[in-house]
Amino acid sequence: MGEAQRERGQHDWRNDTTGSQLNQNNENSYAWVCMVCGTSNDGRYCSQCECPAEVEGRELAHRQKAFRQGIEYKAERIDSPVNQLPLHALPRFWLLRWIVRHWRGWYSLGVSYWLNGLPRMVLLIVLMALVRTRPVVAHRLDIWLILLIELVLLTYIWLGLGIWRSARRHIAETGRRLWARCAQIVVVLGAFAAAFTFMANIGTVIQELALYRTLDSMPKLSVTTDVQGTRLYVRGTLVRGSGDAIAAAISVHPMLRVVQISGPGGLLDEARIAGNAVKDRQLATFVATECDSACTLIFMSSSRRVLHRSGSLGFHSPIMAPLTVANLFAYAAQMRTELIQLGATPNFAALASSVDSQTLWRPDAETLLANHVVTNLTDAMDWNGLSAN
Repeated sequence: MGEAQRERGQHDWRNDTTGSQLNQNNENSYAWVCMVCGTSNDGRYCSQCECPAEVEGRELAHRQKAFRQGIEYKAERIDSPVNQLPLHALPRFWLLRWIVRHWRGWYSLGVSYWLNGLPRMVLLIVLMALVRTRPVVAHRLDIWLILLIELVLLTYIWLGLGIWRSARRHIAETGRRLWARCAQIVVVLGAFAAAFTFMANIGTVIQELALYRTLDSMPKLSVTTDVQGTRLYVRGTLVRGSGDAIAAAISVHPMLRVVQISGPGGLLDEARIAGNAVKDRQLATFVATECDSACTLIFMSSSRRVLHRSGSLGFHSPIMAPLTVANLFAYAAQMRTELIQLGATPNFAALASSVDSQTLWRPDAETLLANHVVTNLTDAMDWNGLSAN
């Protein structure tokens, strides 16, 4: 036993019952049971493991662990960073206890680095995958998902500091520095990456909120039918739920022959839902005035696409969030492929998908007809789907 430990054992050990069980037999004789090895004793130190009678707190825990592992307890462990931490009671709930233990650096370096960050990494992968698979134009779900990602990114403070403290304790207790320093370097690099992603997501949210303000300023969607139930009028902006509303109107009117569309566009995924309903019912589409942006996808979903000679179709590249060079090329390529699949010529699709998203390209009627964007032109403002001219 070291001198420091023996001095610790000389202070009124007979009246200290925190770390041992003392039973008073008479005024001058005390018996106690060592809480490390269970040996009965009547001296100041355990005859089996030399544990002092009054040992308590973290020292007691380390002595018990050393005894279970069959190794010698080293007194210098008292001076290690983990023993110098204030002794706070850990929460009873396992999740909170795990959070606190990691934050204080009480886990081994391997557990802190490889295991404790695993749930956070899985959650980030799932959330980012959800954001990437969302529609081209964002909506409220995307905003909430990104804000949730921001909260997860902030937990890097907890993860990084826990690993950093565990690395410091690893060096203090083992003297080995290589892997501990490598872990600390990765923590610093990860902090820069998390900060960059956090700031980029703030920009994304600002862009998406701007998109919403734009959609809110556009005409509201209106879906009605004529008296006979043969013509469906779709007017206004395609917002969240518009595709389902159009599809539902198509499904409950069995006499429909034509869908007459006009509007400034809106959410592309909503246009696709409505377009699929038009395609499934093999309905004709008709534009008498203007049909722009996402509206054109509904129009082109039919095999019979009729345009009034004074009407117009407006095309531009998708508006996306976040606006990055990678997204710009990816979404433009997606739009080009989609237009070709709907019947447009490759040259027309390439040009329409390359127009700046803040402007509109309105080809003349003959160009649209020549590039198979429309199948027929008509002079009738009330074309009923029975004839094209």
